[in-house]
Amino acid sequence: MNHPLTEPVLAADTADAAGTDRAGTEVLVLAQPYLGPATLRDLSLRPGQAVFLLEHGLAREALILAVAEGEDAVTAFLDGRVRAVPGHVRAVQITDPRIILALTLRALGQLLPAHQAAGERIDELAAQLARLRDDRDTQLSEIRAYAVTVHQRGEVCRAGLNDFLDRFGLGRYQPRHVVTFTITGGFEVTPGTERSSWLTEQDVLAHLLVDTGGIDGVLDGTVDFQVTVSASESDQE
Repeated sequence: MNHPLTEPVLAADTADAAGTDRAGTEVLVLAQPYLGPATLRDLSLRPGQAVFLLEHGLAREALILAVAEGEDAVTAFLDGRVRAVPGHVRAVQITDPRIILALTLRALGQLLPAHQAAGERIDELAAQLARLRDDRDTQLSEIRAYAVTVHQRGEVCRAGLNDFLDRFGLGRYQPRHVVTFTITGGFEVTPGTERSSWLTEQDVLAHLLVDTGGIDGVLDGTVDFQVTVSASESDQE
């Protein structure tokens, strides 16, 4: 609500009141416990603070919402909507709980539906963006798969393929080599006293391993092998 303003009074021994000037026009009298005029910027450190903005001959009720980032302006609920108000505008804190409550209720009545609608719109846009990203990723995967297929048919060399993939950030073509191996061998052991061939077999099964540490590029967790052991007694000592 806007109040006509003539010479606002800031006195310690008076309360908020409305009076009339010499012409009989209603005026707003601002009194202590108001702290006196300050700039809106000075009062903006308390979001939710109700203030009178003193400009253009009016005391205009406003509710501080936030400081606008990157500019010398304060976001406030003013005249029924959210506005960016210059931070240098003179302002006075409102301390009357009746005015604060009425102003806050008006702001909530305007802002809550808008906030809900904005939230729903954000959800819609986020879902739309996710679909666009999925479509883009699918298309890029298809382009990459087509380029790899052309290379596998021998129409494009490996260097040419990777140049193309690098140019569009599609990841270089680095196929894995699947290695199948067969190891056949044997050795002799000198068992302990009264040690059976079955115990020797169990010992070998538990400790005979394939060492791939010297082979370049072996992927962790991909080495798979089975050991089959057969131990028998020999007449040789």
